[in-house]
Amino acid sequence: MDRRWIFAALVLGALGLAAWLARAPSVAPLQPGAVASSAPAKPTAASVGDSPSPVVAASTSGSANAPSNNSKTKEVASFAWGSGKGELGRIERKEGNAEGPMSLVVDKDGTTWVLDQVNGRLVRVDKNGKPLEPIALSLKAPQDLAIGKDGTVAVLDRLVDKQVALYGPDGKPVGSLTLEGKGIEEGGAVSGVFVDGKKVYVEREHETVLRLGGTDGKADPTRDEVPGRPTRDGSSWIRAWMGEVPGQRVFVAARARDTEANRFTRQINATMVLTGIVLLDTDLAGTIYVGTLGSAVDDKGQTTGEPQIVLYCLEPLHGAVIGTTSAPASLDPHETFRELAVADEGGVLYLHRDAKGGKLLRLDCRPTP
Repeated sequence: MDRRWIFAALVLGALGLAAWLARAPSVAPLQPGAVASSAPAKPTAASVGDSPSPVVAASTSGSANAPSNNSKTKEVASFAWGSGKGELGRIERKEGNAEGPMSLVVDKDGTTWVLDQVNGRLVRVDKNGKPLEPIALSLKAPQDLAIGKDGTVAVLDRLVDKQVALYGPDGKPVGSLTLEGKGIEEGGAVSGVFVDGKKVYVEREHETVLRLGGTDGKADPTRDEVPGRPTRDGSSWIRAWMGEVPGQRVFVAARARDTEANRFTRQINATMVLTGIVLLDTDLAGTIYVGTLGSAVDDKGQTTGEPQIVLYCLEPLHGAVIGTTSAPASLDPHETFRELAVADEGGVLYLHRDAKGGKLLRLDCRPTP
């Protein structure tokens, strides 16, 4: 064979290998933080510093003994679109996305709080789905909320008031924390709010988590960064990210709260093509809940069926996947910050939306006893 053809073949082969390596995502942990948004996650560079813990791959179902718990899905409450008691606001637009409920959270008594942005209030239903009196908000553009063990509610307005407003269990304002300052140049970069004990944290661009202050409204002068989202059992910092977008791999990592030593980095191989991570949280027992959004594909790479939300339950020490469940994704086009919330006792509340209204569904990816 002509040497020129051999040389050309070697060059093409080397270029192909280089292109493949350039596309291969890193499996090292990200910068502190976690992606958990309805918006598709974006790939982020691996963190610099500590060596990552070994990546442990899970099978497509999570693990060999991770049964699907779809039979556990239960409707708790339903909401019509409107402004009355037990209703949620929605505004349709000819251009741009519709507006509707932005976030939800579950308190220690099992009451679900829904951030009804359109009507400027917090809509509540008890654990049996009975509507409670709503709580009016003074914020101009609330988008996310979190609740502490003492009942303090933190409501995030990142765009207009640029603060976290704090309300007591009775709905009365108790203070506020300013967003912009050390670590946050622009309030619009904040992508979530979290409460751990009496500490209030915010997340910047789905990556960096920092301590903003306390539930008493006193700002933290240091605004230190932490290695992820706090777990409710007090043991770890957790974060999650996708290997590529769209893709079929999700990574979950945990660090010990006291030493910040790596506990595990777990790879979950999904059976569908993923477009985002929509949940990362824990219950009081420490079980980790990871929610993914995506669609099944056929052999030709074409999507089949409607988008789905798939939940994975991971045990807290090693990140082994112990169960899964799934539900249809909301087809209503309005933007939302958080449509799934983990209850203290375990299980997930999911606000599924369509053109008629919203349904509050209870899902559970934990294995059946």
